Amino acid sequence: MNPRELSNRQSYYLILVPILLSLIFVAPVYLLGAHDINDNCFHIGITRVVTQRILNGENPLDFWLPNYICGYPLFQTYPHIFYIFGGVIGVIFGQTAIPPFVHLIYILCIGLFPLSIFLMLKKMEQSNLVAVIGAWLIPIITSGGYGFELESYLWIFGGLFNQATGMIFAPLAIGYTYSVLKNNRGWIPAYLFSVLALLSHVITGFIVILSVVIMIFTSFKLSDIWKRGLRLIKLFALVGLTTAYFYIPIMINSKYQGFSFFETLPKLESYGHREIITRLINGDILEKGRFPIITLFTICGAFLAFKKRKNSGRYLLIAFLFWFMLYFGKPTWGGLLDTIPIIKMLHFERLVTAVQLMGVSLAAIAIGEMILWLYGKIPWKKAGNFIWIALLIAIVLPGVVNRWNYSTQNFKQAQNSQAGFEKQFPEIEPLLEKLESSTEGRVFSGLRAYWGYNYKIGGVPVYLLLTERGKNPVHGYMPYTQSLANDFQAFLFMLNPYGFMNRLEYHRLFNIEKALLPKNVNLPSFYHVIAQTENYVLCDIESDGYFKLVDVAGVVKADKFTFWKFNHLWLANSMPEKNIYFAIDYGDMSEDYAFPVEINMLNRNEYWIRGDNIRYSIINSPPFAKYSDRKPDSLGYKISEKVDKDTYSCEVVVTKPCFLLFSMNYHPGWHAEVDGEDKEVVMLTPGLSGIELSPGKHNIRLEYSMPWYKWLLLIMGIISFIIVMTVGRKTWWGNK
Repeated sequence: MNPRELSNRQSYYLILVPILLSLIFVAPVYLLGAHDINDNCFHIGITRVVTQRILNGENPLDFWLPNYICGYPLFQTYPHIFYIFGGVIGVIFGQTAIPPFVHLIYILCIGLFPLSIFLMLKKMEQSNLVAVIGAWLIPIITSGGYGFELESYLWIFGGLFNQATGMIFAPLAIGYTYSVLKNNRGWIPAYLFSVLALLSHVITGFIVILSVVIMIFTSFKLSDIWKRGLRLIKLFALVGLTTAYFYIPIMINSKYQGFSFFETLPKLESYGHREIITRLINGDILEKGRFPIITLFTICGAFLAFKKRKNSGRYLLIAFLFWFMLYFGKPTWGGLLDTIPIIKMLHFERLVTAVQLMGVSLAAIAIGEMILWLYGKIPWKKAGNFIWIALLIAIVLPGVVNRWNYSTQNFKQAQNSQAGFEKQFPEIEPLLEKLESSTEGRVFSGLRAYWGYNYKIGGVPVYLLLTERGKNPVHGYMPYTQSLANDFQAFLFMLNPYGFMNRLEYHRLFNIEKALLPKNVNLPSFYHVIAQTENYVLCDIESDGYFKLVDVAGVVKADKFTFWKFNHLWLANSMPEKNIYFAIDYGDMSEDYAFPVEINMLNRNEYWIRGDNIRYSIINSPPFAKYSDRKPDSLGYKISEKVDKDTYSCEVVVTKPCFLLFSMNYHPGWHAEVDGEDKEVVMLTPGLSGIELSPGKHNIRLEYSMPWYKWLLLIMGIISFIIVMTVGRKTWWGNK
């Protein structure tokens, strides 16, 4: 094979090698069928819920998911296209087909990723040689997690399901959009792959959008910039119309998407320029733990792209530098980053994927140039046709060995876990069945940060096993920072470092109704054992249900970044036991309420009270002190409570003006009726929902429903898709 004249057929034969290697790395552990021990349990559980909703004739596109994080309309802010596909699979083939479906998606995305890289570089007018080299390099990269490497997806660490689906479409979207902007070709695939990338993973979609915007400015001719800009606007308009049903609600309700202080700062904000530059030089971005050969070629490729300025080399260099510098994150750029839309919603650590994508492409250019130079020095060309392939093998071989060892380690651990699971599961299964048939409230089975991570069936933590089954609301499992009340679940331990938090009122606050625990855990007095085996106990807890009458002492003017410490201290000061709550206003609460006190949070640590305008410290002078001796008032009582799919209802008798606490995360999508009349739902500490009630007997009904404007956006997206794939395919694009 002459590297200067590689045919398309020869190229496709060559990229079979990295495709097969990728499949060898990932397929065995997923085909084994072992129960997952990572966030795949979350993905499988969601898909089970979607399947059931389809079978029940309910809306699977936007619904209230009570199972995790105190309830949340997950699909409003979390890409869900493949969960819908999985739900259809579950309807056709049954619930048992859902875990294999999730695993098959991983196998296909990881296995075909080299082909995606190859096609991207081809559409960017790189030679077949460079495109093949890029395909050979991509399976062996690793930064240790959160990048495009195996660590992000395989059994031991993994679980980045949506990133896996996004990574297969992102290079294709970038490559075909390059062809559109430069040559006015490939509109349909550019549109399709961009839509799929944006609907697969928010961060990957963000990378695609900024990557293609950069393409406009890779030419210094004003006429080229204008022409490319108009084409991109045209493409963005259609992609935007198709994906608006997902992204516009994100923009509208972003302030109600939770922000977690339990996330590590590097994950949220990255590491700063010194650390990122060091990681590039020592190889930790592209090949952590190995000699940085790919990194060296990336640097050489950057110099070559700057020197030659041919084809897409200039673009790849600019894009690499852009993403590399953006990856410095907030420690370097500070508030400047807030000017970029949705930037506050992103985990900066995930931007390593963009650096890897562009870095591997530059490395492929450098390796290709080296091969062509050496090939020109070899007098016997037939030998040269084999020598260059041998050289490429030598370059990738250390990475292949490293990835083989990692995948083998995954497979062995999955085998051991499954063997232990099959041995231990029969003992706990009767307790699971009893739990699932008798529980509407939340279930506690430990937290990851404490003994819960080591409370396992085989290698599967019990809280993940409950999550995967998808039948009970699970307290304490925090897969994503979506819910405003999410972090405060963990306070079951956070406020007491010695183990169980002996506060019944805390359990009532979150409607923790059952606990499935190991037998060696010391149980609080209000945990009543209702079933047990040799190693496990199922406990009942004195629960108030999802509804409770509470006294609201005032309102707190705050946002999701400044209300965290207030809620923390509200819990620490035993306000739940005193039945004293606060309303939280993000700026859209009506003026109809007459609260005794108004607290304005200036930042996370300081506040002032309307009327005195003195700056107080939330730590040294918490606004709870004056309630320390107060005893709970008698506010009335609850007659009945009912949960019916997306609707929660109760009947109460109120003896004193108060609020009804609804132990579900606050979201503006909740619609409440009191005695048949609409009633505003407000946020109560620590991020739950509430309704103001007057004395008397009341029937209350709360229901979550998909926003009306989302239906319109969805219909608009479907119409846009049909137009692009029919009329536009023939008449709009001007394809050559």
